[in-house]
Amino acid sequence: ACAKLYSYWIVINYREAYNMFACNGILFNHESPRRGETFVTRKITRAVAKIALGQQELIELGNLSSKRDWGHAREYVEAMWRILQHDHPDDFVIATGKNYTVREFVQLAFREIGKTIVWEGEGLDEIGKESDTGILRVKVNPKYYRPTEVDLLIGDPQKAKQKLGWEAKTGLEVSFDLPEYTAEVDAVGTLRLLDSIHACGLTNKIRFYQASTSELYGKVQEVPQRETTPFYPRSPYACAKLYSYWIVINYREAYNMFACNGILFNHESPRRGETFVTRKITRAVAKIALGQQELIELGNLSSKRDWGHAREYVEPSTQEGSTVVTAIPA
Repeated sequence: ACAKLYSYWIVINYREAYNMFACNGILFNHESPRRGETFVTRKITRAVAKIALGQQELIELGNLSSKRDWGHAREYVEAMWRILQHDHPDDFVIATGKNYTVREFVQLAFREIGKTIVWEGEGLDEIGKESDTGILRVKVNPKYYRPTEVDLLIGDPQKAKQKLGWEAKTGLEVSFDLPEYTAEVDAVGTLRLLDSIHACGLTNKIRFYQASTSELYGKVQEVPQRETTPFYPRSPYACAKLYSYWIVINYREAYNMFACNGILFNHESPRRGETFVTRKITRAVAKIALGQQELIELGNLSSKRDWGHAREYVEPSTQEGSTVVTAIPA
């Protein structure tokens, strides 16, 4: 940091002394799959992958309460380019303006392998266990604490937004669900499964069910939504699921496959990921009851959703033969 501070000021000195187009970008944490493996983000994701493969038992980390402003490197490179296209040289903070704890990053990483982590203890004694098995997966090791640990880092990107027209589109949750990755898994993944069934001559032996989403309706065209309601997806995820929806129908009609779509509205349970609003609310209320939290911060309180229980939504998926909307009537 001291070396970068010298760089920051020497850039300004040369800019002012020689009228150079020399700029500083103060970039907050920017991640990608190319991030070095010694960084905590890659350390966590690699460890979680190894745990999923049975090659590792647990992760040892430092301060789980450290908060960071994480964005995606690809978008930060665009910001750098925009800084260089600006009318005059200047200095900019490049950040998402949001922050998350290392603890939250760990939870999101484990969510990707279908595991929910519950936390016990505090400080050096804090541990994380799998909610369903109780297996220890995360522990704190004092050797990973930095002598000059910074507990909170969060950037204000307003100047970059106002002068460069740049703002981060990828926050921490979305980093785990990038558009290309979403398309690869939710769209092309469905195609690969269907094509494998057909190529292996298993068309008459396998029943295929594609768990679709109410996000297909997006900008809703009628209320309530039913099987015949026109789709209007409003996110990369919804677009990928719309591809899956139609590729299922295409394979069903082309090869007489028993292939079905279930358009499931919000279905909740205690296993719901902790980044979803339902779990965010219930966890916060529980912490408030325990005196561990004072308030909840939420977005649009007027948003209306059709909530049901996941256990009941699993039942219709075993009985379908075409396309079924699974929801609770108003």
